[in-house]
Amino acid sequence: MQRAAGNAATAAALDVQRWTNSVLSFKSNAELVRAALDDDDAGAAKQINDVKGVPVPDILKLIDLLNRKGSTWGRDVMAMLLFWESVGPDLITVANADGGARWKLSVAKVPTLTSDLPAIAALKTAFPKDVLALAQSTLADNRTFVVKEMGALGISTDPTVTGAQLTTGQHDRMRDLQDAAAVIARLQAAQEHARTLNVGWRLENLDGAPPPASLGGTEGAGYVPPSTGATRMYVPVTFDPFAKPELDQAPVDAPLIPVVGRNSVVPYAQVNTLYATATSFTELFLEKYPEVYAITRDGKSASTAAFAQQKDMVAARDQIGVGMHKLIGDIEGAQTKLGEDLDPLDLVPLHARMTGSGLKPAGGTIAWNEPVAALAAKEVVGDHDFQRALRSMAIDVAANALFMVAPLTGAGAMLVMLAGIGVLGAKAKFSADRAAALTQAAGTAAAPGTALVDAGTVDMATKQAEADKVAVELAVLQAGVDAAVGSAVQSGTRVAELEGQLSGKLANPLLHEGPNTHAYIDATGPRVRAYESETIQVLGEEHGCHSCGKRDAGKYGTWIGDHQPPTGLVRRGIVNGQQILVPHCESCSGLQSVLVREITELWSALQVARGRPAPPGVLPPVVVPPTAPTGGRDGG
Repeated sequence: MQRAAGNAATAAALDVQRWTNSVLSFKSNAELVRAALDDDDAGAAKQINDVKGVPVPDILKLIDLLNRKGSTWGRDVMAMLLFWESVGPDLITVANADGGARWKLSVAKVPTLTSDLPAIAALKTAFPKDVLALAQSTLADNRTFVVKEMGALGISTDPTVTGAQLTTGQHDRMRDLQDAAAVIARLQAAQEHARTLNVGWRLENLDGAPPPASLGGTEGAGYVPPSTGATRMYVPVTFDPFAKPELDQAPVDAPLIPVVGRNSVVPYAQVNTLYATATSFTELFLEKYPEVYAITRDGKSASTAAFAQQKDMVAARDQIGVGMHKLIGDIEGAQTKLGEDLDPLDLVPLHARMTGSGLKPAGGTIAWNEPVAALAAKEVVGDHDFQRALRSMAIDVAANALFMVAPLTGAGAMLVMLAGIGVLGAKAKFSADRAAALTQAAGTAAAPGTALVDAGTVDMATKQAEADKVAVELAVLQAGVDAAVGSAVQSGTRVAELEGQLSGKLANPLLHEGPNTHAYIDATGPRVRAYESETIQVLGEEHGCHSCGKRDAGKYGTWIGDHQPPTGLVRRGIVNGQQILVPHCESCSGLQSVLVREITELWSALQVARGRPAPPGVLPPVVVPPTAPTGGRDGG
């Protein structure tokens, strides 16, 4: 019994010794504080459990010590929380010092600080509320603005009432709007062309799968490269206004990593500079003539050009009316869904304005561009993506959703983000990081010497000429071709005639996702594979034809996988964008095939008329098409 008691006492003593030697100390808190500060002793710092009476400057030194030498677990975490709590009511002000450098280091060590500190947790609770309030006010203000502009142009709030005669003032305004639309259409067309140009390379697996993340790969090639003894190769990548290519200089050939398309690449810097300048001009004209947004928001130069070329002013005004009624409907739909189907945390471009420029709702007290608040907001947003908001609103092109995240009265930054930098006419994935980067970029000059003056005092005629010059320079960029080979905007009679015909045909609904599009799948290549066809059959039976809505596939009872945009147009660089597959009935598919053939013939004729026999667009590497699937037909 005595032995047992002795053993127990020894074990207890060992436990105490083991515990105190590794973590605790017999020193007082005051002695531990002095040891930590005087000797730079992180071991002493993490054993402090009371800092009452310690001055804030010394508390900050203790935090800095743990930031440098502390670990991410155990008593280090408890000590870090204690030190920050002891800063008191000035915690956020102190944490914001030096751009939040100290706070960011601490959060990197102890991520739970943002939840365990009440002041920071309160920021995370407040952010979604501020986003919701700001989105609500933005939608309400935009609706008021659109209704006011409709009244100024004589557009009835009843969409069935059209054809009213224009006053002299309205006629003159329409002329101005058409002039602005013509310039924007040329800028859009030039940017559409730019997004088809190869501007660099990336490392790609030959099986079409993405290379490892360690090599910078993020997506598949979209085609099957030629058969070689290599397992990987460098392939050209097209211009992305959001991201520089992995390599913008031609890599060196290696025995097992060949380089494809050396002669198909235009210098990235040249394209990027012209593209950014075109964006600035687009912003300028939309700021001066915001009514044009109702026409341009689908992101297609063909639609904008069709409005600009309309000879009948009443018809042109009615065309704007259709766009404005659609815009009001979208605004009201967003107002209804906001906070329910439409999650405010998915409106990441709006977050970027808040954390980038300090935008806050009426009555808001938090400056979200301060470092601590911005970091809290980023944590709350997490992996939310603007693409989710677009899906909830059944909106495909990000520019169509501008009304949800920015005022339509010439707000600059978001007009740049959504109306110029590549999202018009493109399926854009807006992550929070990307939106933040774009907001920052929007505050800088597009290119040296091209800063734009206030739209209220600018000589618009001069700016039109300058914008056209930029559009020409961008539109004629083409690998291996002299820049003097004709222009995408030259105004010869034959060119204008062909452009008008082409614009009209490109506006045909059969070339776009139809009104009955309820679901789709991403296309994996130019042909519809068997497993894709099986999915299309299910979607067709459930939702019908995406174009006409018919539930009957046709004579053979097989729904056709329709590529949108159509492959025949994408291959020739006439349109661009990520392709999807939607169900088409046999009738609509046949009509679309005829239409695509007519457009390609017009396109070829237009290039000849412009003095540019080879159409602009991607100059592709050697492509081996995949084997035709056994279970599907290709409708795109």
